[in-house]
Amino acid sequence: MPVLRSTARRRRASAGDFGPLKVRDASLDELKPQKSEREMTPRQRAIYERDEAIKRLLNEVGSGPQSTIKAVELGPDQKLATMRAAFNRVIKDTGSSVHMAVRGTTIYLSREALPGGRGRKPKTNA
Repeated sequence: MPVLRSTARRRRASAGDFGPLKVRDASLDELKPQKSEREMTPRQRAIYERDEAIKRLLNEVGSGPQSTIKAVELGPDQKLATMRAAFNRVIKDTGSSVHMAVRGTTIYLSREALPGGRGRKPKTNA
């Protein structure tokens, strides 16, 4: 370690002379994590489009007459379990009061309770 012989040199070294180091003023904003905008993958895009279509359908059923029933027939490339999970997720996320029933490969949506369950007593709000 070199020994500094004069006090003037010590003062200059502490006043901003950092030799080979590049030093600049920084702000706290530079340390915050930056959100990177990425393009959605094809799978994410398909899920997003499906969920938006389900939201539009739920909005249409929810704003229509009380007796409106909509039937969603699944295509050959759609799986019943996936679609049922998607409907349940969107109904829960939106807080919709729409009821859902599944018969075969068709999903029925209505504002009223749909008949034909497995015999379970309906929940009572007590």
